[in-house]
Amino acid sequence: MNTGKDETPEELTETGEKSGVAAENEDVSTMVPFDPRAITIERKVCSIDAIIRRLKNERINIHPDFQRNAVWDEKRKSQLIESLMLNIPIAIFYVADDGCGNWDVVDGLQRLTAIKEFIIDKKLKLQKLEFWKEYEGMTIDELPAFPFNQIMENEFSFVIIGTRTPESVKYNIFKRINTGGMPLSSQEIRHALYQGNGTKLLEKFAITDSFLQATDKSIKPSRMVDRELILRCLTFLLLDTSGYQNNDTMDNFTVKGLRILNNLDRLDSSGLEKEYGKETLVSVRIRDYAKLEAIFNTGMERNFLLFGRNAFRLSAQTGAASRTPINKALFEVWGRTLALMNNGDFDTLMTKQDALFSLYDKKKKEDEFVRAVSRDSWKKPMVDYRFEQAALLIQEVLGAGKN
Repeated sequence: MNTGKDETPEELTETGEKSGVAAENEDVSTMVPFDPRAITIERKVCSIDAIIRRLKNERINIHPDFQRNAVWDEKRKSQLIESLMLNIPIAIFYVADDGCGNWDVVDGLQRLTAIKEFIIDKKLKLQKLEFWKEYEGMTIDELPAFPFNQIMENEFSFVIIGTRTPESVKYNIFKRINTGGMPLSSQEIRHALYQGNGTKLLEKFAITDSFLQATDKSIKPSRMVDRELILRCLTFLLLDTSGYQNNDTMDNFTVKGLRILNNLDRLDSSGLEKEYGKETLVSVRIRDYAKLEAIFNTGMERNFLLFGRNAFRLSAQTGAASRTPINKALFEVWGRTLALMNNGDFDTLMTKQDALFSLYDKKKKEDEFVRAVSRDSWKKPMVDYRFEQAALLIQEVLGAGKN
């Protein structure tokens, strides 16, 4: 089997560049059935005045780090304002009601940010307009009455996911309706819907020295693929493979993980038991953010020490002409496995690197193992299989020579 980097498809950034992380097939046919009557979706037309009031009162939550790092430049912001001046309808906004009348923006952050900067903050000066060149360089206070009134007479269409909609369904709804020009990635949607301590933790972990070193700084973070890797690893650290149910997909498993991360220090009063069951929450053994951070960093440091620049890759550990991109399934397997290994076993493993690499490279050529970390990685039997195989590799290496 040739695992050369040029044959391994990668996830793409918003500019079409390779992200440094191998792409996975996402299967949406296994979504757990739900009662359609539990879904509440409201379509609402709002005047620009109403939206400005919401923005001023922080009733629309626009999170600066929510979407892509490459935010709109001044030209795109200005041309959006020009569209409002021309009375050209702009795309629908998608938001989720948080139960207190506030809206969490899932699709439309960049547009709302541009509107806020121009109308409320008054710091955007129009530039590189296509039609009304005479207004370039102007702020909203400098516009003549006609274009100003054109802007202020606009109305916007919103799709609002109501609070009655089960949390486990919201994510899947947004995946269905998120079909615009550059759809949000799965992690961007999770980040938008489930803000809290967990999302802050992922942001923090993504820039730690241990993570950057273990991944050889090869991941482009613009679409939060780095945070998705970390979330998958942390979810398995918290719930183990037993927490990945037979009807799970990696999407709903990581949603569960993120919601637990958001409430890690108050799980007993989080209200998650009703949705995920008492057994699931009781199985969460790490309930301290500092401890979880220490364990994660240990896993990253050990992966670098053991595998070096080839950590988390499907290419051969030794003798490979080129490296494949970071593999998500291998990241979660080795991130969790080495993080929880006792010091003595890890020290012994370090002295037997050659034996481990030899066995591991053979394993990477087996069709079943490749399936388990690529196209079938979301299937429950494959999840169990890849973790078991990593454990067996380690047991075989550590046990060699003991008899």
